[in-house]
Amino acid sequence: IYYKKKQISKQLYQFLIDNKIADAGLHSKWKKSGYETVCSLQTVRTGDHNFATTSVCRVPLSKRQDRIGPCQATGCISCASGDGGPIWWDEYEKALEVAKAKRRKAGKRDRDDDDDDDQEDPAFLERLKRLRGEQ
Repeated sequence: IYYKKKQISKQLYQFLIDNKIADAGLHSKWKKSGYETVCSLQTVRTGDHNFATTSVCRVPLSKRQDRIGPCQATGCISCASGDGGPIWWDEYEKALEVAKAKRRKAGKRDRDDDDDDDQEDPAFLERLKRLRGEQ
């Protein structure tokens, strides 16, 4: 809000940082190229993940081989720069659309390119509805 939109004053921004209401480390990451949409500092800490890599949500949706799912620690499906901002666990359909569009643009054939959403695992869809409170 302070850097991009200029909606708050420097004094208010500094107050938020000093009182640890806003995360200074995350704000400094957002200023770096490639990290504009990172969801959490935990996703880029290599010590917190297997094989000293970053979180799965940092991998672009079009590059993922397996099923699209959220990061266990943050609930973020994708915060890679090319995917249009953080996509959270409750935006599963949006994640599928982004992944299909990116794969088509790259010329890759999608596993479920026939757009049959009825082929989705019913148990998974049921859990997703319960998480959203739709039942």
